[in-house]
Amino acid sequence: MCTREPDAEIEQVDQELDVLQENQILKDKVVELEELILQARNHQDSDESPQDLEFEPIEDNNWSYYVHAIASTKQMCLGWLSEETGLADTEDWLLADYEDPTVENEDVWCYHYEKVKGLQKHVSDKILQEARNVSFLYNVIDWNQFWTEYNKHWETETERHIAPFYSKDKWKYLFMCQYYLLLCIGLYYSDDCLQQEIGYSSEEWELFPKVFFSCAFQCLMRGRILTYPDVMSVQCFCLLRLCSPMLGGYNLQNCLLEVMCYHARLLDLDKLSASDDSTKILCWWSLVIIDWHDSDFRYSSIQLNSFSTPLPCKYALDKRINEHSYYHFFNARVALIKKRYYYNPSPSLDQLITAEAELHELEMEQASDLEQFSSSMPCSLQIKFLIKFILLYEKLTICCKIASCISKSEWLQKYHRRSFAHADQIVRIYLSPDTPTAYRKPWFLADMTVSAMVFLLVDAFLNEHAICTQEKAVGVARQLVAVLTSFSQLMRPALRGAQVIERLVDFLIRDASGIARDIAESSSSPVHYGGLLESPWHELSHTFSESPSARDYKSPA
Repeated sequence: MCTREPDAEIEQVDQELDVLQENQILKDKVVELEELILQARNHQDSDESPQDLEFEPIEDNNWSYYVHAIASTKQMCLGWLSEETGLADTEDWLLADYEDPTVENEDVWCYHYEKVKGLQKHVSDKILQEARNVSFLYNVIDWNQFWTEYNKHWETETERHIAPFYSKDKWKYLFMCQYYLLLCIGLYYSDDCLQQEIGYSSEEWELFPKVFFSCAFQCLMRGRILTYPDVMSVQCFCLLRLCSPMLGGYNLQNCLLEVMCYHARLLDLDKLSASDDSTKILCWWSLVIIDWHDSDFRYSSIQLNSFSTPLPCKYALDKRINEHSYYHFFNARVALIKKRYYYNPSPSLDQLITAEAELHELEMEQASDLEQFSSSMPCSLQIKFLIKFILLYEKLTICCKIASCISKSEWLQKYHRRSFAHADQIVRIYLSPDTPTAYRKPWFLADMTVSAMVFLLVDAFLNEHAICTQEKAVGVARQLVAVLTSFSQLMRPALRGAQVIERLVDFLIRDASGIARDIAESSSSPVHYGGLLESPWHELSHTFSESPSARDYKSPA
């Protein structure tokens, strides 16, 4: 498809036209392939070919409601459950349930300090190795330096763990914060077979991530992060990002993000050059990724063109793909595209089309890059899995946002099947028995999968031209709930998503016929404030005011 010679000298204008034409050809081919796969996949469910459907106009109010709903699927997963509800209680890591209700408050507070004292070094070593196996998820730690300091800590410190009283300097507390967060990551993101290897009971397997997170948070505060800017505290926050949604909550993460962005600029991490320390570059871009890609429905802390630090290095010294930082590089590219074109709650059609084209170019580029990955690299398969998952989700997001910018008939003809294909594939991959349990553990995968499932449910119940039947969508939703509640450790984003799906299914089944009446009486225009869409279903949001606790809701593994 590409007709350009590598060394041909082409005028700049002609070159840009050729590139655009080639990209359009590739894009059309991808669309054709997606439609063929989708038709084959749904052939068994319906004798009627999707191409033979005649698109009758959806009634205006219903269409506006549908567009608003599919454009805010992720907000449905997060916005309906505030952190004050029972399921979203993010303080349970602070305290423990004592059999003796009269125990002193100070002893309850120190419970996790007492538990961590029993940690033996050989167990600690195994857990840390699991954290190192997924270092591509954070990539801000120099492991050679960390191992040196870690072994020295165990050899020379008489008080190896945090105690109720301050007994160390701030630098030591920041090191211990990193240590405890890596232990938390090692337990959360490992395969469940680690539980048997380290001899933890089911209760300990669920308890110790909370223990390590609690100790890490206390060490972070004792490291004086609100007073003294330090690269180590930024590293701590980048590690905390992988644990906080499960234990500390989004509000905690967003508050600390503001502090870290401020301190990072004081440390000139926003003014680095390619020759500077790669760990510092990765620290800065970790903040950018969290601010632009992870943290939805809030005002951004870092503005476009407000820093000069280059992207993480894509290539190693031998001109081969830098396998250890490639996932970081990929996420930075996705974050840039999102921030430029569709971070705003009301992007224009031109912005969305440009974003879709750039994502497609990135997809083609990373497919070639991943072929260079060494088959012996332990995490290469998981990196490929996550990249595919993220691209599917971002493409679904863009297609849903486009619905508010074009006519009903145009979206149904050009984007409906594509949106369904993306959402369907996300859910299928997550539910597949071939997907290892450890691959499902990153917190953002639960959010993305639940968002895709919300789209499938909304489409099945509110779109008269839905590809999937209501019965099939509900069946898949219940399968997803079973998987989301099957984790052997507390996975708050998964439990939150499971509750959203169950409430949404109940609501749609119970009152699907009455939704149209409610739509006609409500405003057809979504309201935006602070990057947040107004909740499209006020009736449903009220059902979340009485939420069960995570302990009550969680199904046994």
